[in-house]
Amino acid sequence: MSGLNLMVDIDEVLFPLGDSIHQIGHEFGLHDNSMPWSMWEAWHQYGCDEGAYWDLWVTFSARDGYRQTAPIPGALEALRSLYFDGHTINLVTARGFFKNGSDVRQWTKDWIEEFAVPHHSLTFTKDKPAAQAELGRFDLAIDDSPKNYLALEADGVNVWLQDHPHNRPFQQSAPDEIAVVRDVASWAEIAGKLVRS
Repeated sequence: MSGLNLMVDIDEVLFPLGDSIHQIGHEFGLHDNSMPWSMWEAWHQYGCDEGAYWDLWVTFSARDGYRQTAPIPGALEALRSLYFDGHTINLVTARGFFKNGSDVRQWTKDWIEEFAVPHHSLTFTKDKPAAQAELGRFDLAIDDSPKNYLALEADGVNVWLQDHPHNRPFQQSAPDEIAVVRDVASWAEIAGKLVRS
């Protein structure tokens, strides 16, 4: 039996970007660290203007965060298990479409090499369903974004939403056409469901 053709997002699935930015926000005094990071537009959460929030991203980049931040615990081990179990791992990310996009794409490649992230392909796109034209039909997609969840599901892809505080409102109030949001809590759970041997 052949393996699955998997689509795996990077940020908040393999790479703790939100938590990293959140920690810098604490260092800058934007919050007291009593609350977890819970939204991409965190200037609302922090009560600051959008410019102050984006300054955190500039600091993250200046500290070489895109290349030096360790993956989410358990992610690499699970990906290795999936890789050696015969599944195809397509890393598909919307990174690199904002300021310093070409740098972010290169830093992403450097991070993948530095941490030996198991994968067969790397694609930068904001339209994840469209990536199937090049990568083949996805049997399963693992993402954290409700927007990507809806787009992939509408395209007929089986999608698992990795559980995070920033997507729980979506999980709790999913549109009627989605009977159940298939969420997974950890990489151990993902590997446990997919590794055949």
